[in-house]
Formats: sequence, C-alpha cells, structure tokens
Amino acid sequence: LAVTVVQGSTLFLYDSLFAIHVTSLGHAVRWAGIAMVPGILLEIGVMVAAPQLLRRWPPTGLLLAGLVAAAIRWGLTAVVTAPLPLVAVQALHGLSFGAYWIGGVELLRQRAPEHIRASAQTLFFSCFWTGALLSAGLVAALMDLVGTRGLYALGAVLTAMATLALLRVMRRSVSPDPGLLATQRGGEGAHSRGLTTPPRKQR
Repeated sequence: LAVTVVQGSTLFLYDSLFAIHVTSLGHAVRWAGIAMVPGILLEIGVMVAAPQLLRRWPPTGLLLAGLVAAAIRWGLTAVVTAPLPLVAVQALHGLSFGAYWIGGVELLRQRAPEHIRASAQTLFFSCFWTGALLSAGLVAALMDLVGTRGLYALGAVLTAMATLALLRVMRRSVSPDPGLLATQRGGEGAHSRGLTTPPRKQR
C-alpha cells in the first residue's frame, strides 16, 4: 500500500504540473495536450490486453513493470527538453498506470478474502488519492526551490525506491521459512541415518 501511495503521488505530478513544465521549457502549451494522446492510447491497449497479460505475468510482475516504467518516465521527463521526445516519453503512462493498476486489482482479487475484497479494493484506490494529496503538499513546498524538473527528478527517485521495496517484498514472499527449512533438513538427515522411529506393532 505504501508503494501505491508513492505511485499515486508521482502520477499527480504529471496531472498537475506537466502543462507548467512544458511552458517552462519554452514550448507552446498545446504540447501538453498532444503528450496525453500516446499515453492514453497505450493505456487503453494495456487494459484491453489485461487477460492476456495476466496469463503470462503474475500480478506482482505487472506492479513491478508499472513502477519501472514510472521511474524511467519521470527521470526522462526531468531531463528531456525537446517537445517530440518529451511527448514520446509520456507513452510510458500506459505501463506506469495501466500495468500497475491491473496488477494491483488482480493481486487483491487473488489474496483478499471474498467478504472484504470490495473494501480492500477501495483501500487500494484510496492510496492513489492519498498519494495525490501528499504530492500536492510536496509541490507547494518545493516548487519554488527546485522547479518542475527537480520535482520530476524527485519523483523518479521515489519511484525507484518503491521499486526496490517491492522487489524486497517479492523476494521475502518466495523465500522459504528458515526454521521450517531447518526442520525439514533435520528430518531428512535423521531418515537417511535410519534414526526415524519405526511404527509400533499393534497388539
């Protein structure tokens, strides 16, 4: 959920600042509108392909793809200045939002008990809005200090940290419990030495 808050906060940077960012680079504001087109088209494509994607990738894989795409997107948005490449970068919205959203919804569907599944999904949606509110405060505090390029760079750093956090959670979720593993190995060793207790004969 904390990772989703970060993802929501960085997406708010795009929604609230991109037009300002484009004009601060000396380009006409229409480029901000043009930049929305490839991202929306790719997002629609990702949503339509959701069943195929979920057959090929686990939900956590889609979450990870969304975070990686977001980190790349915000990092490039911070450094790219030419209008056409800047528009092309925003095509990553299809993954940074679309893939992440599909993965999150599916993960909750699989893991949340049925009687609280709707509440779990509501919490997931709320994390996006919580991130947006936090991002609004961040923008207000840092805009004059670092400008839009600095804020997008900060978004890239935060998303990269969220990606590492998700990877750590994924590794822990697939790692065997050390105590259980030791118990299993001990049992296997005793069995190999003939130390297992034979079954008692019934009288």
